[in-house]
Amino acid sequence: EVRAWQRGQSKSLEHLMLPDRCRDRLSSGQALNSSEAEYLFSFVENGGAEPDDDDKAGGVVAAAATLLVLANDWLATNPAAQARSIEVVRATVADIPTNVAAVRGRRFGRTSNDLAFAAHATMHLWLEDRSNLECEHNLVRLLTTGDLQVARVIMDLAVAWREALGDAWWRLLQLGVLWSGLVLLMPRDDDEEAAATVWGVWLARLRRFRLSGEATTIEALDFKRVAAAVGRMRFDREMRNFLAGDDAWRGEPERQIGDLLDVQFLDGLFAWLLAGDGTGDRGLDQELTLRIWDYDAMRAKQHAKTERYGEYDLPSQ
Repeated sequence: EVRAWQRGQSKSLEHLMLPDRCRDRLSSGQALNSSEAEYLFSFVENGGAEPDDDDKAGGVVAAAATLLVLANDWLATNPAAQARSIEVVRATVADIPTNVAAVRGRRFGRTSNDLAFAAHATMHLWLEDRSNLECEHNLVRLLTTGDLQVARVIMDLAVAWREALGDAWWRLLQLGVLWSGLVLLMPRDDDEEAAATVWGVWLARLRRFRLSGEATTIEALDFKRVAAAVGRMRFDREMRNFLAGDDAWRGEPERQIGDLLDVQFLDGLFAWLLAGDGTGDRGLDQELTLRIWDYDAMRAKQHAKTERYGEYDLPSQ
């Protein structure tokens, strides 16, 4: 079994290939036997010995996440290995940025495999113990990175456990919709420092969002209301800049109610519905789809009002 992981490759190639093999194994859901678990844990212990090596560090997170998800029996008899694997995942989540510049870099940078593996492990640990507030907090942080791959991992697992999650299912989706608005309020590089400070406060508040213990329904997914709030706050900020003379060259700002949610992120958040198999509940899937379409139709109509020739914008999906 261990050879199936190593494939007789050199150590350097092994570091590169391990995340792909871990991803395939996580997708299959097949539990690890003791030999495989021991091999992966040896990689967790020794593979990241050189912290400047991104390939090795990525392999360590992949190995730790795979152990936590697929080696429950082995970890039960190896508590030190479990604690170490949890520590690796926890440290990965702790590196998620909080300041505007770093969040912007993460959003427009390359997709993070490390965070995707950390999301898989964190979601698994939370599903095992819904009272684990640290896991819940880490899930909120992971979903508010703007990383599409991370959003897909979390929501694919949430769909599979939708009934068990109860109200927390709707809270996850609500959090994603709120983030899709907040991320578009992120200040530009040339905005004053105060704007970045205010946005950082908003982000900190959103990351205190609770997933459990709050009665929530589909009514919480109010795309148009979130978009309207984003439009109002964006207009107020642009008007203050205009009146101060900072953005006078842009002309007096106009109110908008159109492209005010991060549609690309929403595509990732609802990929299971828009490009996947849905929940299996036809009525629920239809209601969710209509809510998304209602926002998209509003966005297209607004484009027609502001577009020079009155043409409708194409739907985003």
